[in-house]
Amino acid sequence: MKNVKRLLLLFIVAMTLALIFSFFLPHGPKIIVLHDRDSKETVYSLEDKSLSLTTDDSEGDEHILRLRSNSKLPLKEQVAILSRILKKLPKERKFRTFFIGRLIEAFGTDRSMSERLSLAASKSPLWDQAKGDPRIGHENKFVKEIANQAQIYPELKEMFARHGYEIQVSTVEKVLIDPQTKLPYDCITWFSLSKPIIHIANGYWRDDAKVYWRWRTIEEPRGPIEYTVKEVKGADPKTFRFLAERIEGVWGKDRNGIYFFEQRIEGVDIDTWQPLDWDYSKDKHYVYKGAQRVKNANPNTFTIPEPPP
Repeated sequence: MKNVKRLLLLFIVAMTLALIFSFFLPHGPKIIVLHDRDSKETVYSLEDKSLSLTTDDSEGDEHILRLRSNSKLPLKEQVAILSRILKKLPKERKFRTFFIGRLIEAFGTDRSMSERLSLAASKSPLWDQAKGDPRIGHENKFVKEIANQAQIYPELKEMFARHGYEIQVSTVEKVLIDPQTKLPYDCITWFSLSKPIIHIANGYWRDDAKVYWRWRTIEEPRGPIEYTVKEVKGADPKTFRFLAERIEGVWGKDRNGIYFFEQRIEGVDIDTWQPLDWDYSKDKHYVYKGAQRVKNANPNTFTIPEPPP
């Protein structure tokens, strides 16, 4: 009986030590940090330099994050290591661009994303496989759109989401088309990184730092829907809310003022402001058309002009 108790005690001690070591010891290969003052770069890399993320420390390029890989690991395992590397980056750095170079060699020997691009193009009615060209527009634009629509980068999307970023292909250059399959398989690829935006109401959105006005535009009848986004400059995302909508106007409000679409109405009296019709509004002092004051207009007697026939 004593031996059983001793064995049980030893087992408990061994399990406890294993948990302690697993908590404090690093998981996976060691990551090193190299500062290059001459090139103004900081490289976060595996010891064998097979996989790394580089931050540009020169003024104006601090938002760029660059991938370098000659790894033989599968994409999923490389992304797991990249996630560990991301944790070592300075918390105060806010990245807006992720550059991976040529898609086919971005992750060393793993060509999953290149294969997904070709597959997505083969299924798209907008790609003419007989000619090896998009039916509408330039191949760069087509590849950018199909890469985002088909989500050929789910591993990156999931990884960056865990670190508080949304990711999408933002720029594509020098597309290569396979001469046999007549399908795109490679390109120089840039991703945009952004903090997730939250819908406030109507066309207003916000993230942790800014408020945005977003509306839909369609460039081509057969092309995908595209959106244009403008910053509502000076707006406070913590207090911003949707106020009113009329035929020709949308207004929002924060603790600092009133906004017409993405423009702030300067000098407006927040407490007495009210929407009228079309794109007109007023406060106790002035009448406004859009974000501009209507000259010599009395807010007590003003009537909205009849629209032209």
